[in-house]
Amino acid sequence: MVQGASLPLAENAPPVFPIRGFEKVIVFVVSLDPLIGSLVALFGPRESFLRFCALQRLVTLFLFDLPLAIALMTLVGIDADYMPVPGMPWIGVALVVPMVALLILKLVAAMAATEGKVYLVPGVRRIVRRWVPRDPTATGLGTKVASALPQSFAANVPPFAGFHGEKPLAPVVRARVPLGIWVVLGVFALPFVAFFAWVGYAMAVGPDLAAQPGAQIPARFISTLRERGLLSPSETPVYFYSDAMTDIEDGSYFFTNTKLVAYSTRWDPPAVVVPLATIENLSFVKTKSWLDDSTIIVEYAGGSVINVPVPREQNSDERFYKALEKAWKNRSSSR
Repeated sequence: MVQGASLPLAENAPPVFPIRGFEKVIVFVVSLDPLIGSLVALFGPRESFLRFCALQRLVTLFLFDLPLAIALMTLVGIDADYMPVPGMPWIGVALVVPMVALLILKLVAAMAATEGKVYLVPGVRRIVRRWVPRDPTATGLGTKVASALPQSFAANVPPFAGFHGEKPLAPVVRARVPLGIWVVLGVFALPFVAFFAWVGYAMAVGPDLAAQPGAQIPARFISTLRERGLLSPSETPVYFYSDAMTDIEDGSYFFTNTKLVAYSTRWDPPAVVVPLATIENLSFVKTKSWLDDSTIIVEYAGGSVINVPVPREQNSDERFYKALEKAWKNRSSSR
């Protein structure tokens, strides 16, 4: 690598640094990983391109990544029934969209870094501009990895090829991302933006992933069940679970002290109501996969069978089954 040379720079024009071979992987990782970036920022060569990449990543982490993540987690953790937040789904979307945009900008900065180009992430430019080294040779990387390898190996085997050869410095130009790249990235990002927006909406308005005891069931779900005639005004579910994403009418399972109910508008008829007194046997099949639900097999009057899915999250499948078994036995003994 050429040492000691310093090219004159146009005003506000950052240099292009000679990044080659395996060095591309190093600057890419440092530009994206804040943990490694923090180590480089603390112990890396000062006034170097590598340290600039690390510092820019840390600044975006503390100014944008962490505040957005904390805000989104706080929003998801709010119980809408006890602390209603107007427009909660749209707030979730408003948080997810900048997170996706920020991810794209970080990828653009990392890709530019692999070419030795300085890309200042919008929003932090005024802060990080001061850390751009003015010496085009100050990569902070060196050739220690390749110098430890045989000449024939380093000269012919990627990603080390070219380390031992002298390479003239690239001309000093301002690093720009072509408009076409932005268009391609925008089109590529649209499905991800839509997906994360939908996930944020589902997390805000949809049912919990775990089965919920009666006291924790959102009031809006109770109202829906009563509107559909599945609960009387005096009844409250002992346990409730919905495998739907947003609308509990796509699939709900619950039981009270007198009956077990499975409901979905996709069925005909939509509701299966099993009085606890008619249940002849209960069995529980624990799932071995975190992707699948466990199953409660209910055998009731006339040899009929219904399978009730229950989620393994927070071990709620076992709690649901034990509570149902207890309610069934209590109902059977009172006959």
